[in-house]
Amino acid sequence: MQLYPTNKVTIAFQNYGSVWLMVLRGKEEEILLVFNGLWNLKATSGELEFTDHNRSIAKFWSSEKRMYQFFFNRHFLQWDSEKHAHVYARMQMDVLRQQSMVFQPQRGFPLSDAFSMGSASAERPDLDFKTAVLEHAHKEKDLQPTQV
Repeated sequence: MQLYPTNKVTIAFQNYGSVWLMVLRGKEEEILLVFNGLWNLKATSGELEFTDHNRSIAKFWSSEKRMYQFFFNRHFLQWDSEKHAHVYARMQMDVLRQQSMVFQPQRGFPLSDAFSMGSASAERPDLDFKTAVLEHAHKEKDLQPTQV
């Protein structure tokens, strides 16, 4: 979905429950303009982070409530009608949900980065553990039939 008709930046989101990972795609300068507009109209208070070396994909955190507030503020500032602003905001949220492709992480953008919770690694990984798990998974288990 394009937020502004004069700007070719598209926006998509991934719903993570109470927060949304918003993804902007386009040219770096245009992404910065769109992000500043989103920030000014209360769609986010987070940081913009570019996720690829071309700086053509960027992400930030928002929520359904904040995106609704963005669409409401955008329309209310233009027309000064609260009733119409709510109708416009609901329509734009529906368009965002319908036209937004579910964001698929690109190469160089691991999914663990989306959660910003860090990552786990082993200093000395146990290479035999993988085969132990596979062998255990293929063993026949003593299962008793369940009675209904």
